[in-house]
Formats: sequence, structure tokens, C-alpha cells
Amino acid sequence: MRTLPALLVLMLACATAPVRAEAPPAGGPEVRALIERVTAAYGGRPALEKIKAYRVEGSLFSAMRHSDSPTVRVFARPARLKVMLDYANGAEMRFVDGDRGWRNEGGGEVEEVQGPMFAAMVLQAARAGVPWILYEHADEASFTDSLEQNGVRCAGIQIPLGRGLLLRAWVHPGNFHVVRSQGLLSQGGMSTHFETVYSDFRAVNGITFAFREENFASGHQTGLTTITKVVLNPPIRPGEFRPSPTGAPRSRRGDS
Repeated sequence: MRTLPALLVLMLACATAPVRAEAPPAGGPEVRALIERVTAAYGGRPALEKIKAYRVEGSLFSAMRHSDSPTVRVFARPARLKVMLDYANGAEMRFVDGDRGWRNEGGGEVEEVQGPMFAAMVLQAARAGVPWILYEHADEASFTDSLEQNGVRCAGIQIPLGRGLLLRAWVHPGNFHVVRSQGLLSQGGMSTHFETVYSDFRAVNGITFAFREENFASGHQTGLTTITKVVLNPPIRPGEFRPSPTGAPRSRRGDS
């Protein structure tokens, strides 16, 4: 996940002309069959449907800061996200709640964001929603170009999210885990993308999670997230995905 102050600058600096390709048909039987295999690999739809939210704890090694920082992520379906980071120079937070988002930098005041910055956070929430988002949007899903991951050719699935946003996921043909996801942002004739490469898959009460995430923005590695704990269906408080009324960042150590 990208949380550095220079995120927007990096997005604009690395923006390229969008790739133009004929749109493949959506919701076909082949892509649905692959999504069904992915769903089964992550625990099966009946088990996944019981999970309304999850919380992960771990650490983020920032490529720019060259340091590890504790991090907590809370995700709730559909596409609500809170990310907390305890950097040495101050806590940073990210919130996505429907069509609104908030963030801060370096312990500063949490402020509402719009435009490309908010779009990047929406894509982060979408990537956090794998595998649920795949079967929930199977009608809109289609194949995209395959890619090679660790010497294995992986099939690609894409889902349009509207507002120039696209989610892509690449599936390992052996275990049907999503080994790479990509959020593509195309606005104003330009595009950029954010990627996560997943590994160290483990089952948590029958639900599969990747405990290692390598994060990239427009091809530049931004960090490595190592997960140490996953909690399924944690208590979700009213206003969980919005900043506190004061707008002050809250330390993860005081958060449930």
C-alpha cells in the first residue's frame, strides 16, 4: 500500500497514455469458472459470505523511509477501509467510506480528499476486497492479458469499478490464489497503476490470506507489508471508517 507524502507527485510523474484495447466480453462462462475456482481456493463461498469484515496487523517497510512501521488494516464489505500506520514522525491514517475518503501525512490533521488521491484509495480498498469482489462482480468480469509470475503463466481477470477505475487480478493455475492485483486509474487522458504481489498464503479459520504483500506504484516498489495477525469479523464501531470528530490522528495502540 502506498502511503508516502509524494504519492500524488509519483502518480503524475509516472502517468502514461492509457492502453487502448478492444474490451473483452464480460461475464462469460470461462471467466466465471475461473472465479469459482478462486472462490473455492479461498475457503468457498458459504464460508466467505460469513466474513463481513477483517482486521490485519503487521509491519510496513517503506522503500522511501527505509524503516519498518507497525500497521493495522480494517476492511469491511463492501469496500470500506481503514489503514493506520505508526511512523516515527507521527501516525498516519487512511479512510474510505463509500464515496468519501480522508487521509493525513506525518501526524497532521486528517482531511477529506477527492480526485486522483481519493481514487487511489478506492483502488486500495478494492484490492483489499479480493476474493470477495471477484465473485460479487462476476457479471462484469472479463479476461485480460496473462502474465508470468515466478516462472508461471497466470490468467488475468479484470473488473471495471467506474470513474475510470479498473481492478485486475492474476490467478495462479496450480492453487488458484491471486498472486498479483492491480488497480488502474485512468483520468484526463493519462493512466497510472498500483500493484500488490501476494505470497505466504495461510488459512485463518478456513479463509485464505496472503501474509506477505509487495507494493508498487507505476512499477516502482513502494514497500513490503508483512502480516502477523488476522482477525475475522472484528467488532466494527459506528464511524469506524471515518476520522474522529476532532480530525486528529489516532494511534493504532489505542484502537480496537
